[in-house]
Amino acid sequence: MFKPSYKDWPKGYHRLLHYTIILMAVALAALWLGVFPRWRNLESLRAQNEQKRAKLEKNGVLLDPEMLKKHIEECNNTLNGSQTTEGLVKAADDTLARAAMTFHNEIHNVYPSDEPRGLSPEDQFVYNSTRIDYKDLSDRIKSEFKEKNIIITEKRFETDTAEPVFHLMLKLWVIRILLHNALDNSLAVEAEENGEAKISATRTLAYAIGSDTAKPYLLEFPVSIHLTGTMENFLKFIKSLQEKDLYLPLKHIRVYSEPPKELPPGAKIDISQLHFRASFSAFFPAPSSNTLLNVEGGTKEN
Repeated sequence: MFKPSYKDWPKGYHRLLHYTIILMAVALAALWLGVFPRWRNLESLRAQNEQKRAKLEKNGVLLDPEMLKKHIEECNNTLNGSQTTEGLVKAADDTLARAAMTFHNEIHNVYPSDEPRGLSPEDQFVYNSTRIDYKDLSDRIKSEFKEKNIIITEKRFETDTAEPVFHLMLKLWVIRILLHNALDNSLAVEAEENGEAKISATRTLAYAIGSDTAKPYLLEFPVSIHLTGTMENFLKFIKSLQEKDLYLPLKHIRVYSEPPKELPPGAKIDISQLHFRASFSAFFPAPSSNTLLNVEGGTKEN
């Protein structure tokens, strides 16, 4: 009986066998290099998902899709507000606006808005205030209080000459507000041995959300002052810093009286006059990068 071998096959069969072998090799290579790694990765992700799900269930985390959807809606309402209530975003914006009102009149009286470039008076103040503006304000404040026997020197409010000019001007305004309100409430400003008033601005603080390199959204300008007077007048002074357009909250306070002196038996001493070492802070929104791009030539070198 005739049994044909490979060499007896027609040439068409040879080509078909070769094509079949090549296709099988390509298919195996595709499975090994493409499908199998993806399948193995999928299995790994599935195992990780199961582990995370088991961990969440063990911790009592809500996993029901419908309940999660409802919870997300509630969180969004809390954050952005609803038809009946205001959200946290609105409350935060209102709080920042309230804090910045301390400098509203000072800035708007000097720096006009630039509507074509979308710059507010605050933007103009931040990017267009110069050393000349700062020096002029400094001289006027020192002269104003020198007439009231209160001596202020540059070192009291210029904590870092490398700071932006608008930082230094804000510190000057805070110092002027504190001194005016203290005098208006019958408090005396204590002085050093050389006659300088005990009032000074400390280093500016910046608040940011996230990492240490995140852009700040709020600046704080702490100022410390030493005062003498009655507790009643000091409480009136603190209250005056929260009225109208002012927002200068008290951050730190130390109250003490003069050390007791030796007195004859039965003698009395008046301790109504107290000493107050207090620190207050003003706040100002940090300049945004979008505003910076609207200023011709970038930041202004002062």
